[in-house]
Amino acid sequence: MIEPARRPWASAERWFAVLTAAVLAVVGVRSAWHTFAPAASASQEQRRRLEVAHVLRRERPLDITPHGAYREMLTDEELGPVVAAADPCWTGPDVGQFCHSLRLWGAEASFDHAWQLSGRPRLVLYPPRDQLKILLEQPEFRRAFGNNAGIRTLLSGGEVGVSVVTNLDSDVASKQGQYHVDKLLQVLAEIGMPGTTRVVPQATNEGSRDWTVNDVLNESLWKYSPYQEAEFTTSAYSRWLSPPATWENRFGTRYDMNDLVNTLLDGPRESPACVGMHLPYALVSALRANQQGPILSDASVKRIEARLREIARTLVEVQQADGSWGTEWNGHFDRRPNDGMWYLDTPPFPEVYATGHHLEWIALAPPELGPPREVVRRAVDYLKTAITSMPQPFFYHSDVYPLGSHAVRALCLIRGVTPAEIRQRYPVVPNGVDPLSGPTGSSNSHKRGGA
Repeated sequence: MIEPARRPWASAERWFAVLTAAVLAVVGVRSAWHTFAPAASASQEQRRRLEVAHVLRRERPLDITPHGAYREMLTDEELGPVVAAADPCWTGPDVGQFCHSLRLWGAEASFDHAWQLSGRPRLVLYPPRDQLKILLEQPEFRRAFGNNAGIRTLLSGGEVGVSVVTNLDSDVASKQGQYHVDKLLQVLAEIGMPGTTRVVPQATNEGSRDWTVNDVLNESLWKYSPYQEAEFTTSAYSRWLSPPATWENRFGTRYDMNDLVNTLLDGPRESPACVGMHLPYALVSALRANQQGPILSDASVKRIEARLREIARTLVEVQQADGSWGTEWNGHFDRRPNDGMWYLDTPPFPEVYATGHHLEWIALAPPELGPPREVVRRAVDYLKTAITSMPQPFFYHSDVYPLGSHAVRALCLIRGVTPAEIRQRYPVVPNGVDPLSGPTGSSNSHKRGGA
């Protein structure tokens, strides 16, 4: 049988058919991708939004207590005039003041006296009422800060929880936001507020939903970025999160406490957070939390211990003759003139500032990771003498109250007592003020402070 002759274009027709089918298939796939990919992406984001609320956490934040190895370095009575210098009395509301005051005194402390500054009879300082409510409930915040439309609220509805305004936001005045990212979350952990504590943010679209501190934590986890200031986030998460302490942020990246620690340890030595003095406190927080449940790898623990020993050696080398440390302690302090931090040029504030911050972490760190005992003793002696010798208390000027609160808290941690119990047992009148007689205070119920 003779095979019929092939048509010269038959092969080309077949290839054209194949190519056409391929093109149509690609077009179909692209069309399907554009149809279903956004839906898949939205579904993944919705999953992450739901999961962040289920990140394992403690009902009550971890209480990281001082080890007590230096308790005999000062007495309760010596702390009387020390804590009096940090009474929560200011000339006006300030979110940073409230945060530092709560961190020092706790949520339950109450003050029923007012102080008149010596030589300034028209200036009377009254203790704020309900500091915690001012920070956590929008109506109370408005009451304290006034109804000025230009003042933003501290708390507002976020993407998955409650968002906290910080001073880094360009449209926020310096006294209206938390000083550092996650500072409020850290303070709430340090004073032991349960995650179920009520929060009232600015009105949201979710109507009458009940918000809690857990919602503040959810929003923080969701918005976490490795490029943010990590010291306060590390201190907060160390207390709030339960093992394994992992979470996914809004970009779908999974993080754990090792990532936070590595961010701190790999970052620049000239940390802007109080000239690097919050770094060891954050590292100690993570280390102590890891002792209660594994949230760090062995490699991270070794890195933390090595850095703390390095800082301790530095503190031995740079301790000044009077026992204090200065703001140049790490060799990286570069403050430009006229930046508003006048108190860092006014003794004894720079030394009180640095010495207080360092003694805070030293009181919590395992003693073998801190400076030698005699170095700590000289720092404690310096700080208690410097504070009780000041002609005015820390609350005399609002700019120095935060640094003063760190110093007072440090000495209380060293002693292993709370400022509130010392204040009750030793009701000392601070230097530079006069008590008001009458319902707000009584000059007969206080002893005069001093060195």
